[in-house]
Amino acid sequence: MKISDIRRAIDSAQNARTDLQGHTTQEFIAADVSARLGRHIETLSALQIPARYVEELRQRSVAIDALARMLDRWQGLRAAEATKSAASKASPIQFLPFGSGPEARKLGFRFDREYFGTQADALKAFAGQDVLFVYGPELASKPDCFAFGVYRRQQTQRLKCTCCGASHFGRQWDNMDTGYGLCPACVDFCAARCEPEKMEQTYGVRGVHYDLPSLALV
Repeated sequence: MKISDIRRAIDSAQNARTDLQGHTTQEFIAADVSARLGRHIETLSALQIPARYVEELRQRSVAIDALARMLDRWQGLRAAEATKSAASKASPIQFLPFGSGPEARKLGFRFDREYFGTQADALKAFAGQDVLFVYGPELASKPDCFAFGVYRRQQTQRLKCTCCGASHFGRQWDNMDTGYGLCPACVDFCAARCEPEKMEQTYGVRGVHYDLPSLALV
């Protein structure tokens, strides 16, 4: 391969990244960044650059890293946008019976705090927030007042697959080490070797903690 072709491929990749930097956040989220940058990453990775072209090897490495970081940022913004949109369409705030903390966690919520008051007080205090409540003991000091457990929906985050090590988006499950989850590529492999109850106990709920639907991530 000619050195001019190598430099042209590197320049083209850098120009694609620069072009996307000029977009507003909403334009960036709406763009098909995966296809645009993925194509350049594949091209750069396939370049057969002779060892004597030290500077071109360095530039390729820098360009691939920069493109990968921008792609990662786009995926994170898309996930956050989808989660925000889903929250705005969410059903009314739920009140679960006493002892329903485990069920709240299976729904993708995590304990946030306690709140003391009536159901109406709780709805007013957390209006517009993506939370649910679990009834606690009734307070003797005031009628119809309870100690509510407030559970907030977990945000999706980038996790490392406990099976293959791949990076993916999901929600942290209590029984997984912090920062680890199960990537979509390994779901069927693990499910074939694990009883459904054990799968849930180990990895959480499919569609909530792992194997999230497309970029909806809700």
